[in-house]
Amino acid sequence: MTASTFLRVCLHVIAIACAFFALDRASGFVLQKLVKESGLRFSKLYQGGQTADIVVLGNSRAVNAIFVPELEKQIDHSVFHLGYNGMSTEICEAIFLDYLDYNETPDLVILEITNLIASNDLLKSLKLYAGASDRIRILTERDDPKLNRVCSIANLYRYNCELFLRSLYYIGKTDQAWINSGNIDPEFASTYRPGARDQDKNIYPVSGNNWEALLRIIEICDGIGADLKLVASPYLPGLRDNLISYDMWRDRFISELPNPDMFHDYTQKIRDFRYFADPLHMNQRGSRELLQIMIEDQVFSRH
Repeated sequence: MTASTFLRVCLHVIAIACAFFALDRASGFVLQKLVKESGLRFSKLYQGGQTADIVVLGNSRAVNAIFVPELEKQIDHSVFHLGYNGMSTEICEAIFLDYLDYNETPDLVILEITNLIASNDLLKSLKLYAGASDRIRILTERDDPKLNRVCSIANLYRYNCELFLRSLYYIGKTDQAWINSGNIDPEFASTYRPGARDQDKNIYPVSGNNWEALLRIIEICDGIGADLKLVASPYLPGLRDNLISYDMWRDRFISELPNPDMFHDYTQKIRDFRYFADPLHMNQRGSRELLQIMIEDQVFSRH
């Protein structure tokens, strides 16, 4: 290859790289505008201006336990649901702190606490909001540095995730009524038992990143003057009744809390399988039933 040919190849490569960079950044700018205008809960968070009295945190069990439209109808308070499928307690902390940065301080925080055993896999989708959240970016850099590097090079890769598709779906509408409306198969529900490995699972670990994040959330709420209620929502009876070490792990967890009264265990409160979509999650009917119990227990009232 002659020197002139080599130079032309280099110039072509540089031109292609520059074109890719310009297209990547321009496309990302347009897509980010769409994401920012969405009614998806995380987009609403970073839009700012939320004035909810109550904020809900947690994973998919929180999503299917607290049905915002019904709760707001039953109590004289506004509610904002920040829970999402697969959300760990550590991610809850980051998201909640971002909420406080962008929005008004709530009076009450409800955290569905069984996400103590969740991983941080949700970061793979939350990369969509890393540009608005240093906390999400830092967590991603710690847990998945390769993903962080790829996103810094190819901005469009941030949009290769489920949350981007959901943000498009919720443009012009809210996602606060999102809940499972399905029903578990009656025969499956009546015979379901967890596997041997799950029967002794520690749902309430009092060590690790999620536990440390929970302790910090407790301190944050205390510092801003917001009440914090920790809730464990119902499991399908066939699952809950066969968690052989549940009481031991729960009691240890409660003993480690600075205030044991903040914890409300509803894992056995719903016994009718018709209120479940699967062994881990209630459906909309189940949520309505649980909300009545929680209202009677004054979970949504400040103390």
